[in-house]
Amino acid sequence: MKKYIIIISVACLLITNACKKFVEGEDLSPNQPLTATNASLLVTSEIAVMSSYTGQLSRTSSILIQHSSGTLDIMLGPERYNLNEQDNLNDWYTLYSSCMVNIDALRKQAGDANPHFRGIANILMAMTIGVTTDLWGDVPYSKALKGASNNTADFNPSFDKQKDVYDAIQLMLDNAILDLAKSESSNVTLPGTSDILFGGDVKKWTAIAHLLKARYTLHLSRRNASAYATALTHLQNAYAAGLTSSVNDLNALFGKNAQEYNQWYNFVQVSRNGYIKMGANLVDIMRNYNDPRLDFYCGRDVNDSITGSTPGSENTDASDAGAYFASDNSPLPMATFVEAKFIEAECKLKTGDKAGAATAYNDAIKAHVALVTAAPAPTDYVNNYASATSSSINDTMIMTQKYISSFTQIETYNDWRRTGLPVLTPIDVSMRNPAATGIPRRLPTPLDERIYNSNATVVQDIMKPVWWDE
Repeated sequence: MKKYIIIISVACLLITNACKKFVEGEDLSPNQPLTATNASLLVTSEIAVMSSYTGQLSRTSSILIQHSSGTLDIMLGPERYNLNEQDNLNDWYTLYSSCMVNIDALRKQAGDANPHFRGIANILMAMTIGVTTDLWGDVPYSKALKGASNNTADFNPSFDKQKDVYDAIQLMLDNAILDLAKSESSNVTLPGTSDILFGGDVKKWTAIAHLLKARYTLHLSRRNASAYATALTHLQNAYAAGLTSSVNDLNALFGKNAQEYNQWYNFVQVSRNGYIKMGANLVDIMRNYNDPRLDFYCGRDVNDSITGSTPGSENTDASDAGAYFASDNSPLPMATFVEAKFIEAECKLKTGDKAGAATAYNDAIKAHVALVTAAPAPTDYVNNYASATSSSINDTMIMTQKYISSFTQIETYNDWRRTGLPVLTPIDVSMRNPAATGIPRRLPTPLDERIYNSNATVVQDIMKPVWWDE
């Protein structure tokens, strides 16, 4: 397996091929190239996106929706709903300075001459600004990447309304699909192995673009009555493009050396052991279902059993995340076939196709059990939990099984905010931030934006819903 280094630095932007001559002029150095290649920008961008999707934002979201439980030190913040403006400064920096800056440079540099590079870049940008706006609401985008002009007016970008950001996401994905449909011969260079996620396979990227269109359309279900029907159309396009099994999932990939580790493994087992444990809510649901995935999700606790930490208990003796999600090189999901099937189930239920909803729901569960356990779902489990019919299927069934299947994914937090399912009980009021009247609905505006950006839209109220959640 290839090795992917997760440490990101400004130097990533300067990677290029060796210089032809040692000295081109007295003021130039071969060790300080002025531009990066498309290939190096793509590698850098993909690593940054993987880092953002599977790092601290993933762990914070996991705690808020009780997949996990914060039990020590910095992870007690999200556990107690103490989400402060300085907590996610590094995440904000990575999203903008490591992800968006490099992705935008790739889009511009690739241009019309390299539509496959540009298409992938637009998908990565949609994913990046998507996760940013979903967690913070109104965010800088249209004017966010102009600071390199050295125009001081560009150092204080205005915040775009979330509705406008969502329009931009859909346009980016549309443009990506058009670019990826162009022939190989229309490209001066092709992504190839510099695309560490799909090896330059434009069919797989096209399918993911359609899935993301469905995901972001579904987020607007409380705003747009036609969202379910529209999302279904995008899903059909994703299936037609090849998203027909988990083989074509978009996963974050990791290696077996220290700087390449799966970020959950690195946090749970290497750098911050004891800070975050499995959540009792998820563990108890899976145990009650006799779920065959439980042993893969969870490690053994101090008593060689599987237990979760109840919200607010700070139980450091509970189980860690298990090897399927948190071994040194375990892949972590970002956009998957199973997600597509659960979206299909929800959308078909909402549009009146209950039989279709039941079939998609059953298929999603069986596909995920097989993916995690490397074996078909046991007959008893299928009979009890993956044999829904048009008369039995309902919202709670769909969202509870999607909740189980979406461990480590920020998208689960979006699902819970959209639907309120599964029903979660906040930690006791005596243990939590007094400003939190329930489970927080957003992250607060980062400190640096409040201090240094005079045009920032500052929101400190973590109970204030983002636009699509209102």
